[in-house]
Amino acid sequence: MRDKILKLAKYLKTIKCYDELDYLLTISKTYSADDHELDSESEYKMQHQPPDDGPLGHEIGKTDNFPKDILQHPEWYTGYAKEMFDFIDVLRAGSGKPNAKIRIYRAMPSKAGVSIHTGNWVTPSRAYAEMHAEGEDGWHIVAADVSLKDIRWAGDDLMEWGYWGLPISD
Repeated sequence: MRDKILKLAKYLKTIKCYDELDYLLTISKTYSADDHELDSESEYKMQHQPPDDGPLGHEIGKTDNFPKDILQHPEWYTGYAKEMFDFIDVLRAGSGKPNAKIRIYRAMPSKAGVSIHTGNWVTPSRAYAEMHAEGEDGWHIVAADVSLKDIRWAGDDLMEWGYWGLPISD
């Protein structure tokens, strides 16, 4: 767990997310997931949720909410360009189409369940979700096909989106 925290801290420092870095370092000192039983989904996600007002998935390339060059140079908007190629064509094809489908993934502890809830962080990259689960005992990946109108971009990395549709159960 410590190695994963240090890796994430290094990444946050690289992209200059100092508030998130401070938060991560604070909780890493006071909270150990290895010693804490997760009783529910709400305990797992804590208070860190994606923005509910970010641009919708189908708006990519169609509104001023996204950078103008995001579809031409999506690699400029992620630290994980290799993983982005799993889904960028789906985003391009779904631009302007709210009901176009995209597969989303979520890494989570088994004790947190198998559902994707409104307000959860999700990613359109299975590889990115697997990186989050890597090294975590008892974690798994949950996947679902959703409409682009149900996901909102967090605004910093194309790997990170919020799910704002109806809850999805397995």
